[in-house]
Amino acid sequence: MAVAALVLSLDSGSEAPVRAQLKEWCGLSVGPTVAGRLPVVVETHEQARLEGLVQRLTDLEGVAFVDLVQVDFDPESDQRELVR
Repeated sequence: MAVAALVLSLDSGSEAPVRAQLKEWCGLSVGPTVAGRLPVVVETHEQARLEGLVQRLTDLEGVAFVDLVQVDFDPESDQRELVR
């Protein structure tokens, strides 16, 4: 399991379009925007998928920058998933 806390710095006037796009994504929790910054938590079972999601967020139109605040990897949960 991998969980990442991110902050998206949004271009001026892009909050509504960015939120509309993020509504369709699985595994995201989006918080309230403060001063043009949108907090996002990403949760996935694969590290590679996490990296891909962060890259997709970086590439979104209206997102100026993505700050990675924290990442938590639980290798034991990855092992349990492999055993199943």
